Amino acid sequence: MKTISFDVDQVVFPLVEDFLPWFNRKYGTEHHPSHLKSYDFYVLLGGDRATDRAHLEEYKRDGWHQRCEPIPGITAVVASLARDFRVVATTSRFNSWRKDTYAWL
Repeated sequence: MKTISFDVDQVVFPLVEDFLPWFNRKYGTEHHPSHLKSYDFYVLLGGDRATDRAHLEEYKRDGWHQRCEPIPGITAVVASLARDFRVVATTSRFNSWRKDTYAWL
């Protein structure tokens, strides 16, 4: 059986669409997903990579995995692909997110 892989963020998990509203509520900003030009959030939000990590870890502690639903339609797509392929998820998320990511998937 052939293997097909998909990325987690922005394919299955709506990271940008959930993280930016969370950030806006937390810090009183008004960023919109269309303002983001890369996944280096600090370019839009200010700070540096360490600041990004701190914000994302705080976002994790606030329970993203308990409130987020998969991107609409993706569950059916993955189920359909799984009939003919070994389906695996690929991500570059922090190791500290591993347990929650597996549980969410």
